[in-house]
Amino acid sequence: MTSISQTNPASARATIPTWKLVRLMIQNQWGAYTLYFLFSVMIFAEQLAPGLIVKTIFDRLSSQGAQSDVTFLWGLIALYLGIEMARLFAAIGYEYYGMTFRLLVTSLLRANLMASILRRRSDQPLPVSSGEALNRFNYNEDTGEVTDFPTWIPDQVGKWIAAAIAVVIMARINLTITLVIFIPLFSVIILSRQAWGRLLGTYRQGRLALDAATGFLGEAFGAVQAVKVAGAEEGVVDHLVALNHARAQVEVRQVYYRGLLDGLNNSVVNFGIGVMLLMAGTAIGQGTFTVGDFALFVSYLWFTTRVPSEIGTFYGDYKTQAVSIERLMELIRPEPPSVLVEPHPIYDSGPLPEVTFPV
Repeated sequence: MTSISQTNPASARATIPTWKLVRLMIQNQWGAYTLYFLFSVMIFAEQLAPGLIVKTIFDRLSSQGAQSDVTFLWGLIALYLGIEMARLFAAIGYEYYGMTFRLLVTSLLRANLMASILRRRSDQPLPVSSGEALNRFNYNEDTGEVTDFPTWIPDQVGKWIAAAIAVVIMARINLTITLVIFIPLFSVIILSRQAWGRLLGTYRQGRLALDAATGFLGEAFGAVQAVKVAGAEEGVVDHLVALNHARAQVEVRQVYYRGLLDGLNNSVVNFGIGVMLLMAGTAIGQGTFTVGDFALFVSYLWFTTRVPSEIGTFYGDYKTQAVSIERLMELIRPEPPSVLVEPHPIYDSGPLPEVTFPV
């Protein structure tokens, strides 16, 4: 087995930027990621057509010649159903290739982490306990956090393309109502960014608290005999309770800040919708806004009003990547950071390699 070289100051704190790690992960599974990207853009772009169809249907129904347009209206309904079916199939591809990318890259990271640990010199123990190290392999923790972030990019691109087109359509129908709805939403971006600063701090604390609890639990299981001989069962349990209590406090703060962000966004969205209803009612009475226009606005509001708040969420999630990346780097140092995403076969399909055992 090849041993790694002696630690040097340059590699002691070496890490890899988030953007570079994302690029390397995408390069490793570019096929699945490309298909996921296409399905993402498709599924969000297809949100635009139903609103236009509903607008046309209501405008035709409210016109005097609606009875002569029965065939045309049924054709629009059939088109609506066809688009929704296409979105359903696109959603299947979206989920399949998104999960394929996540799991394959997660397998790669786990294999590289384990290989790096096995290459460590005998006089270079892990910087954390075995329980803490195991947490970082967990898909619900660091490896999953890191591999999930690249899938945000196509998701955000698709949402922003669809939202931008929708806002242009709404503005061409009634610019005043559109501005009243969306201008307050951009204030959420600033507030979300500030709140994510607090949330990032609790995220780091939460990871440390989780490591402390699971690390101590692993050590306690490994020293059961010593604990029993020393008669320290009660002290061990009390210390574990204290660690879990500290972790619970951090988790509560995380839930609080996330709830604050969601509540803020929902309040602004509901405010915009309420104002839109009042202004639309007045405009319909004046004949400058049709029932079809109102139906289109309602159809587009449910996804366009969510997009501005996601800028802050996306930015915050980008920042949290540094925490998870640093925790993974701790397991491979003093090897270079590139070891984490070093490409090798994953064997997700086809025959598995033959396993040889030492004689």
